[in-house]
Amino acid sequence: MLTEQRWNAFQKDRLTETEIGKFVLCQAKEDNITRLFIHQFSKWMSAFTKEGWWDTFTICEKSCVKGFYLCQIEEFKIDKNGYLNMVVYPNKFIGEVIDEDAIAWDYLHMTNKFADKYKSQHWRARFNFANLNNIFNERFEASGYSNMENFIFAGFIQGEITLEEISDALEEKYEIEKLAEDINGNLKKYSEKYPLLVKKLPKDESWGMYMTRCTVNYLQDKSYEYDRLKLGNENNILNQVEEVFKYWEEVHKVQKEKKKAEKKLAKSK
Repeated sequence: MLTEQRWNAFQKDRLTETEIGKFVLCQAKEDNITRLFIHQFSKWMSAFTKEGWWDTFTICEKSCVKGFYLCQIEEFKIDKNGYLNMVVYPNKFIGEVIDEDAIAWDYLHMTNKFADKYKSQHWRARFNFANLNNIFNERFEASGYSNMENFIFAGFIQGEITLEEISDALEEKYEIEKLAEDINGNLKKYSEKYPLLVKKLPKDESWGMYMTRCTVNYLQDKSYEYDRLKLGNENNILNQVEEVFKYWEEVHKVQKEKKKAEKKLAKSK
């Protein structure tokens, strides 16, 4: 059976192989101290670990002012009492307050530069990568970096790109989301030109109301159907949706007339 000391020694060797050089988020709770506290990339998880009190004992060789730092792991060692310690270098001062749940952290974690134990565990429904790439593409192409994630990370570390800029870019709504919101809020504006689209616009089953997610899915599904039915080369998604419903209206009309003719023929015999 492993004793706590032997387990800590095992952890030291394992983490030394995999985590040296990786980044963690730490907090200095007072000025001019070398004791830091690890923060998770989740307010809930940080609260669970009492903002680092219940996490790995963390120190740095240079004293820090009060606030949050993005730190790089330099060493794991066992102290005189047999406990695991982590030595870090305070690579970047972030500020006295921080949003641990910011979507920017999820993006930065895609670089695989963060310690595995403390990677963001959020499940994000969407990232507007296209918008972020559009905003930073010119600078990225001139940077010499091979991928956008590493370029953004380097810009953040060097103070050229902020967490807020990354989050704002990723959270920007897609054009189809903006269109869906406009349709939901202005049905009369669209009903004259797109009566079938508006008539068949679905409501959320749980809430009984028009919602962006439902309308986006509706528009995309009908656009795919337009292509599948090979109805033409229309590029406007609203025109595509209306054409799909017109197609099915015509199909149903023909089917109805056919059944009517068949009944009439059967009666005449």
